[in-house]
Amino acid sequence: MSSRDGLVRSSKRIIRVTPTLNNGVAYAAGDVAFTATEIPRAVIGLGGCSKIVNCFIMDQDRDTYDLNLVFSEGNTALGTINATADISDANNESVEPMLIQAASDSTSVYVSGIITDGTPTFAAADDIDIILHIED
Repeated sequence: MSSRDGLVRSSKRIIRVTPTLNNGVAYAAGDVAFTATEIPRAVIGLGGCSKIVNCFIMDQDRDTYDLNLVFSEGNTALGTINATADISDANNESVEPMLIQAASDSTSVYVSGIITDGTPTFAAADDIDIILHIED
């Protein structure tokens, strides 16, 4: 975003998404918690790039577990919900700062989740919310 004085101004926003879970069934470490969930308007402009400043997960049922979030440009399949994730360590690397980029024809980014520890049983299909603080 540019202003009249020629300086680039950053845009900040909070985006909330609710992935679909397989409720009533126990998950295990390594299971896909939820498949690719769209984060609409994650970036400004087609194919844009943004930085995730912070990310929170609100579990309405207060289950205890560890969860890795996997961000991708498209609707990437990591496997079936409540089954072992099909992604290698080489394809699942973490970097700082967390930059996300949309596909060239989109402003959306996608997020999937993998249980890394614990055995949650979600009470409802919409039991968790992901809250992202994003900056351009």
